[in-house]
Amino acid sequence: MTMTTTLPAAAEPVGYTEFYDALCNRLREGRLRAAQAANIELLLVYWRTGKELVERDSVYGWGTKAVERISEDLHRDFMTKGWTVADIVHMRQFAEAWPDDDVIARGPVGLLPWEHVIVLLDRLDTRDGRDRYAAKAIKHGWSATTLAHAIEHEPRRRLTECLIDRRVLGGHGFDSSTA
Repeated sequence: MTMTTTLPAAAEPVGYTEFYDALCNRLREGRLRAAQAANIELLLVYWRTGKELVERDSVYGWGTKAVERISEDLHRDFMTKGWTVADIVHMRQFAEAWPDDDVIARGPVGLLPWEHVIVLLDRLDTRDGRDRYAAKAIKHGWSATTLAHAIEHEPRRRLTECLIDRRVLGGHGFDSSTA
């Protein structure tokens, strides 16, 4: 038979439960703030990289070869799985989509993981749409997959695509010149 040395609940110090609950909340909140700060810093690294690539492309004509070289060199020097050619192209798109880095530090996009940012870049064409879906993803705690699904299945978006699609317009007697 094993003996336990746990004190009975009655021996708990006065106010312990409240203290412990508050401590757990502080710990959770501190971890969340630390993760958010790290995420913002990482996104800023990606954004600055993209911005510099845009600038160097306009001055020196950097293109695909430079991006491929950067990816290869980083894989060699940092042995990282990230920083693929596609990742670096997304960094450039990121800087073009949000030209002001302050938006990353203070806007909804800065609270999203990189995978979510890629979904926004790949599936939406406007900054307003990207910001709107970034805010929705944060509010509802969406995964990147759920975010992509929400974008693709938004009723307003599907209706607009259908109305613009000449096949649908022509097939339903709509005059495509007025759409």
